[in-house]
Amino acid sequence: DRFLYIKKLLKKKIIGKIVYFNIRYFHNDKNHPTAKLTGKKIPWRFQKKISGGGNIVDMGIHSIDLISFLIDEIQNVTGFNNNYKKIYDVEDSTIVNFKLKNGTLGQGSWCSVAPKKKDFFEIYGTKGFIKFSQNFSEDENLYINTSNKEKKIKLKYNLPLHKNMMKKFVNILNYNNKKGLYTFTNNGIKTVEILNKIIKL
Repeated sequence: DRFLYIKKLLKKKIIGKIVYFNIRYFHNDKNHPTAKLTGKKIPWRFQKKISGGGNIVDMGIHSIDLISFLIDEIQNVTGFNNNYKKIYDVEDSTIVNFKLKNGTLGQGSWCSVAPKKKDFFEIYGTKGFIKFSQNFSEDENLYINTSNKEKKIKLKYNLPLHKNMMKKFVNILNYNNKKGLYTFTNNGIKTVEILNKIIKL
């Protein structure tokens, strides 16, 4: 519901023509929202044989989806990965430069060893910018900045998380099953292909 609302605002060109976007998703081994490191056991999200990669695979793939959904299809990416602290056997830091089909440029960074938690997605237009969190952030607000004025809109997370999305997905499956329709799209495949380029698979 949050992202559908944001997409409507962008379609209305509330911030003008989109020219740039910036994503940050930072945490560390003690404040990860769903995979805190307690003791010596590494959460499955950071075990290469299970997850295939680090934070960019776990949370970054959703950001990649959001870029395509909110702004435009991704045309090209260049990614840089590093494993600074060697806590995990996967990368703990990733920076990505994006170029979209409509010419928009953007950057994203994901870090699992940052001292401070950060979760935001900023989209800049010719008339202003909007900023919102993507996941389990403490901030439920959408910030809209136009003409040097900031407006704050509370977009509550529906609990349980993803409830409405899953409900819609199940309804589509039930409808298609009754009608004998089976539709496949390339969206998921494209997202994984982009992710593979970033982590150099």
